[in-house]
Amino acid sequence: MSRLAVEGYLTGRHKSLSRGYGGEFLQYRSYTPGDDPKYLDWKLFARQDTYQMKVFQEETQMKTAILLDASASMDYKGTQAPCTKFRYGQCIAACLAYLALKQGDQVAIITYADSVLSMASSTQANQSLSSMLAQLEQIKPNGTADHEKAWNYAQNFLKGRGMAILISDFHECENSLPKLLRTIRFGQRDTIVIQTLDQDEIKLPFMNSLKFIDSETNAEIPTEPTLIAEFYQEKVRDFIDAIKSECLTNQTDYLLANTSDNLAGALNAFLNRRQPAG
Repeated sequence: MSRLAVEGYLTGRHKSLSRGYGGEFLQYRSYTPGDDPKYLDWKLFARQDTYQMKVFQEETQMKTAILLDASASMDYKGTQAPCTKFRYGQCIAACLAYLALKQGDQVAIITYADSVLSMASSTQANQSLSSMLAQLEQIKPNGTADHEKAWNYAQNFLKGRGMAILISDFHECENSLPKLLRTIRFGQRDTIVIQTLDQDEIKLPFMNSLKFIDSETNAEIPTEPTLIAEFYQEKVRDFIDAIKSECLTNQTDYLLANTSDNLAGALNAFLNRRQPAG
């Protein structure tokens, strides 16, 4: 499925986060003392009598860390969804890992709850994509999510620059996410947040009186969904907007992944938005 979703989508390498003097032209900047004069645009100088340096964007191999939340809340499967949120997240992780490896990049898939449950990396001996995904297949959601602990673990793989992709429902994360994103973004790391939610969580479509049980704390809330649906939907919109806003503030790309949506279509639309303008 991962091959079908991304095959043929991208053929080039990731663009490096550094700006250098090799590869594809990026922009001009003003000359400063000490710059290598061979990168001055002399034709522009002849026309406009101004010193401008050519800046290029290098193409390099990149490391990508995919962090997949495997806490108990990710095990929910709604009335309209073909699979649980965790299964949907597994598919997203598989697609992005396949894409990274196809481009010659190094990738690690890290699953976590209140501790790190597994790490499968292309840098490990005899780790093919199939063996990485076989390891991912063994994970069963349980417990609560400690996003910070997972990131601290992922840093051993990324070390410096690279890309971090977080896949989670981000429940109860509004207050801790800003600090987490600032930490990840430190050192100019490219960061993507993929918030995976079920349509039931967004709309509350139930008609009968129900007792909702928190899968992580076992707290119970009896309610009449038809009476609170409008208020509930407003609160969910506020929750999603808060996550989006923090991503925007911290220069992080955001994708809302609804488990009822076609995965290939959603990912392709998102990746096309991330394409640099040509």
